[in-house]
Amino acid sequence: MKLITFCSIISFLSISPNLVCQDKINDNIFENVELGSHKFYSLLMNDGSKYHARIISVDDKMTLINTPRDESFFVITNDINRIKKKPFYSFGSIGFGIGISYGGLGANMDIHIIKGLHITGGIGTLFSVPLMYNVGCKYWLRSEGRRWQPRVSIYYGKNRILNSEAYSGFSIGIGQQWALAITKAWAFDFDLYYVFNQKMQNRIDELINDGSNIDSEWNHFDASIGLRYCF
Repeated sequence: MKLITFCSIISFLSISPNLVCQDKINDNIFENVELGSHKFYSLLMNDGSKYHARIISVDDKMTLINTPRDESFFVITNDINRIKKKPFYSFGSIGFGIGISYGGLGANMDIHIIKGLHITGGIGTLFSVPLMYNVGCKYWLRSEGRRWQPRVSIYYGKNRILNSEAYSGFSIGIGQQWALAITKAWAFDFDLYYVFNQKMQNRIDELINDGSNIDSEWNHFDASIGLRYCF
């Protein structure tokens, strides 16, 4: 009876090597990982699934990770097959809306450059002007990936129209992006801008000097509103 039991245990262990080594960590895959940093990694799992996340902590049982949408959870450490550092351009968003950042009525795209900083550009139309554009950058005032993210931004492009002609200038804004409760991959954004446009001001002055009945004052404030998908 003892012989049968001993043989059964040996047979069980021989066909279940993962159970013998379940508490052993493959230290090599964590060798270049900076725990708790802002850096994101691709975690390739044994079952073929993949996570894009910061790695907060590791022990022989579980690994705590934090996704770009600020969701934290544990994965089984020994289920991680490989870890790769994400390149700097891997995260951003694309959105559709109306306002300066969307080139009037159009689309906008952000690309993550370094922590807190995105380059951004929008292209669209305002009907009387077939093509409008604005390019610039955004700086996030709160850690990226959180549900509510305030930011400041600066754009250069076509930001004012006079007599169906678009004029280029700078726009400085402050706004926010709010991840929707249904899924944090989608977000609502809103920005307020102060517009500088010397080219249009010069044109207004020319028209006034030529005797045109036109108001020399114009609205320097503008806004953008849109819906974004974050990747």
